Amino acid sequence: METTNELNSIAIKLTQALDYKKKHQKQVDEDLRDYI
Repeated sequence: METTNELNSIAIKLTQALDYKKKHQKQVDEDLRDYI
């Protein structure tokens, strides 16, 4: 079924985006700590 594959790829992209955001946010927090 095509729709299942589409949903899976969307879910994977969302997961990757959230993972990236988490890592990026951690870096931002560290940078802010250094700045303060």
